[in-house]
Amino acid sequence: MKRCKMNAEAQDKRILERIRKLLALAGNNPNKDEREAAMLKAQELMDRYGVEVESLNRLEEDEYLQESTERVIKRAWGDKTNLVLDVVSVVCKVMLLYGWAYRSKRDVHTITFIGREENTVFAGYMFEFLEGEFDRQWKEFQAEEKRKRRVVNTKKRYSFYAGLSSGLRMKIRNARQTTCEETGIVPLNEVSLIFKLYKQRHSESKNMVHQDRKFEMKAYMGGFTTADLVSLNRPLASTNEGRGLLSHNPLRQA
Repeated sequence: MKRCKMNAEAQDKRILERIRKLLALAGNNPNKDEREAAMLKAQELMDRYGVEVESLNRLEEDEYLQESTERVIKRAWGDKTNLVLDVVSVVCKVMLLYGWAYRSKRDVHTITFIGREENTVFAGYMFEFLEGEFDRQWKEFQAEEKRKRRVVNTKKRYSFYAGLSSGLRMKIRNARQTTCEETGIVPLNEVSLIFKLYKQRHSESKNMVHQDRKFEMKAYMGGFTTADLVSLNRPLASTNEGRGLLSHNPLRQA
């Protein structure tokens, strides 16, 4: 009985998806005959299966509200973790959902990525990579500071991470703006759309705002400028020079 119910739900979803594609074809096809044929077929399926417009809208919304597997993070507001997640949200176009869970007899902080399915999967890889990349870039900066006999402390480390996070997010947005100007295509702000749809369905959820922190400006600018040395267009691969996704580009140092 359960299998029959699941099969029926899967069939219903396929029907809704087919109708939605037909309506999209009817709205975007320059050929008049094909537009009319697609619209008639969509209307026929809607009448046959009793499909309402609200069901189609719901299906489209569901595509943007896929949830990744919940993962444990060290602290929801850890110095590095939340700065890394800020970058992940911009790069992968996902919303960040912080939570708490009880694991191994203790409370832990968790993070869930919400967005289109392929984006939530990519966000998981991106998060793991950037956690290591932030540390690697900091160690290089820290070694240089020690070589110059400068004091290295927790405030300076956080300032560097904050600058690196800001620099990467600005770099990504500038690249997208350039693409928009060159193509004339204005991309959908998916994160804002996801946030709006999620709040409509989960009105009890609360917004979380980062606490203001004072920066050590030289370290902040060190992180900010380091973002320019990070390649954003490398494939996911293991090499001697970088590990893919976002990897250090030594050629930019010259």
